[in-house]
Amino acid sequence: MTRTGKIARLPKDIRDIVNRRLDNGHEAGEITEWLNEQPAVKAVLEKKFEGEPIQPSSIHTWKTGGYLDWKSASESQPVGGRGFAALLNKINELKRMPMLNLEADIALLLGVTLAMESGRLDALAEGEERMNALRAVLDAFVQLRGAELDGGKLNLARQKLEDLKFAAEKCRKENEPKPKRTPEEQQARIRQILGTE
Repeated sequence: MTRTGKIARLPKDIRDIVNRRLDNGHEAGEITEWLNEQPAVKAVLEKKFEGEPIQPSSIHTWKTGGYLDWKSASESQPVGGRGFAALLNKINELKRMPMLNLEADIALLLGVTLAMESGRLDALAEGEERMNALRAVLDAFVQLRGAELDGGKLNLARQKLEDLKFAAEKCRKENEPKPKRTPEEQQARIRQILGTE
């Protein structure tokens, strides 16, 4: 079945991201906000929909059609071999895209994939197929550790930025010019310091 809605007309990589976000429980409003900021999406909307932005209703419609097709197709694909390599390639593509909490999503996805692939190793006889599966598991592990390290670095950088903002604000407040006191206020302050009040 050929779909003709706004989401269906988007490039496949964008549709795949929409599907993964739906799969992870993201809200329609959050997804549409992200979509409407993407240059590739804006180009499609200009060309085919007179620039009209995507509304949450488009996501709801997609969720009952295209998303279900994607979910069905993705659940029927084998984990190992070329499908696994394609998954790793897609993860590398996603790492370069601006998304919320990407490191955690990648780590979760790779952790599940790693566990599934590890379970298959026991069923394979010695030979090239087993070695290829083992390489795939090791590649996934390296990717998982990389995602975890990237996430840690990102959190550390965010914390440093917050610390710098706090220090800059504190410095700004400390260096603000003090309001000038009236002669009466100056006399009262002197009496207060000398304890003659």
